[in-house]
Amino acid sequence: MNEYISRDYRSTMGGNRFKSVTVIYREIDLWVGINEFPVAEKTFKAHIYSEIKMHYNIIASYIKNRPEFGTSYQPIKFDKQAPPQIKKMIKAGREADVGPMACVAGLIAERVGQKLLTDYHLDEVIVENGGDIFLKIQKPALIRIFAGESPLSNKLSLEIEAEPQPLGICTSSASVGHSKSFGKADAVVIVGASTSLADGLATRYCNQVKKTADIKSILDQCRKNKKIQTAAVILDNSFGVVGKHKVKVVP
Repeated sequence: MNEYISRDYRSTMGGNRFKSVTVIYREIDLWVGINEFPVAEKTFKAHIYSEIKMHYNIIASYIKNRPEFGTSYQPIKFDKQAPPQIKKMIKAGREADVGPMACVAGLIAERVGQKLLTDYHLDEVIVENGGDIFLKIQKPALIRIFAGESPLSNKLSLEIEAEPQPLGICTSSASVGHSKSFGKADAVVIVGASTSLADGLATRYCNQVKKTADIKSILDQCRKNKKIQTAAVILDNSFGVVGKHKVKVVP
């Protein structure tokens, strides 16, 4: 699992629109935003805690029996006998051409978000896990792009319209956090229907950004991938985007 990192960027999240809670189990640190608490806040947090603990333990147990699942930077062989969470991560890793653990933060955000929608019939929910977001909204929202020390960090937002289906909005960075990166991008953001796949694809393309000239080639690749709705890349003070969602400058 990823090491704990500061979540200072969360100070700007939610605003007056969402009620929010933060729930931590081991290295997993989730921010969850909803319109109103469907049950007592303490009960709601306990539900989320139980859910992330369950996913964590399933993944940790699988790694003990198949260590390459936790260490490989390359896709690994599919396991028909694996738990559903593991199958989803292996599949996403194979589609994104990365190791399965590159998809873990998106997978957990996605599973928790889906569980909350099912159990509480929420109108809107946002689950953020270290820059990887599962989101279902009925009114438009602006998602700021945090890009570490880049001059553009928190200065740009993706405008997400009301969506009938959940979205994954995932960010990978070579300059933020402790996760291994082979590239130099301050942020690569991928928007798609699957949060776990968006997480893996963000990692893949972040690994490929070595210099400013790489931004165009990465965006050209993303434009051809039908599972990517929008892709954005930030490196230092350079920025590029392709896809269906508009980018707005944060005032």
